[in-house]
Amino acid sequence: MFDFESMSKKKRDLYTCMWGSSDFDFPVEKTVYRGTITPNSYTFSDTSAEEEDVCRDRLAEIFKIANQELFKQKFSQSIGGSGQELKRIATVHSSSLCALLFFYNVSEANPYIMEIEGEEYVFTYSCFEYQNKVIEGRNPSNMDVVVVGIHKDTQMPVVFFIESKFSEYYERPRKQLEVAAEYLSNGYSEPIYRSNCLWDMGIHIVEQPGNANFVLISDDVCYVEGIKQMISHYVGVRNFCDNPVKEDKVIINAVSGGARILLGEILFTKGIGQLPIENGKKGFDSYREKYRILAKAMNNQLCIDGKSNQITVVNDVLSYSQFQNSSCIKEEQIKRFYFESGGVI
Repeated sequence: MFDFESMSKKKRDLYTCMWGSSDFDFPVEKTVYRGTITPNSYTFSDTSAEEEDVCRDRLAEIFKIANQELFKQKFSQSIGGSGQELKRIATVHSSSLCALLFFYNVSEANPYIMEIEGEEYVFTYSCFEYQNKVIEGRNPSNMDVVVVGIHKDTQMPVVFFIESKFSEYYERPRKQLEVAAEYLSNGYSEPIYRSNCLWDMGIHIVEQPGNANFVLISDDVCYVEGIKQMISHYVGVRNFCDNPVKEDKVIINAVSGGARILLGEILFTKGIGQLPIENGKKGFDSYREKYRILAKAMNNQLCIDGKSNQITVVNDVLSYSQFQNSSCIKEEQIKRFYFESGGVI
């Protein structure tokens, strides 16, 4: 099934912990990238990186999708952002696929009850790859998932902007990252980059006069890209609240009705979260520690700006494990693939 021996150690550990069970029977084949077969990546068999309907229908068949019509609509959204996701969404370890499979079926007929910081929310609508403007003239913020619902007790509307990660926080730690210099002069990102929160994470800014970018340098290897991305999403959400883009009526209607805006991140943690990164720390612990510091700084800034009654950054990362025994996931194939196919490293 998987040729584990041909993989790099990092990818072998990932695939083994997730899909190394002898009972694994999902149809997969080595990924072909630019005409070359790659040893470190697998794709679901008989899908397509060019034809949307072929890819969608094959994934629906493999995972025995319960709501075909809704899946068709949400699949189209998932590949409609600026990241060319159709080329990657059928990859076994695709972050976009994970988000789609777990959130596509949010609806009035199938509400999702999620606990967030001790509060229960009931979500009845989802959309994917929602774009918010960040820096004028630069790429937008592509939110992986946005869900709309109500607070279970107060019945107040809520819109939750979610960044989703599958294995990136384990696979892509690094010590430095270049960031566009405009982020140090933007009214929403500058206070975050200039605050003490980066220093508290062990991350430092190195400005390069005359250069279009500055550099984030970390004392230790970490998923610094994730921190930068969450700051960009924060700017995007602030811009959205200033001037809601009328691309999605459900979201706009909720905001017009006084919805509370949440911004947060959900990681796939079962198995992956226990894998160590280069410094020996578990990837999940390393990223979670830094995310918490960042969320606190963002919420402090929202208080300073008088926006804390409208926008909240979730103080801790969420985990897909909350869906392992949830009745809102109708397809046992999804649960089996993500939660019951792992092996021993």
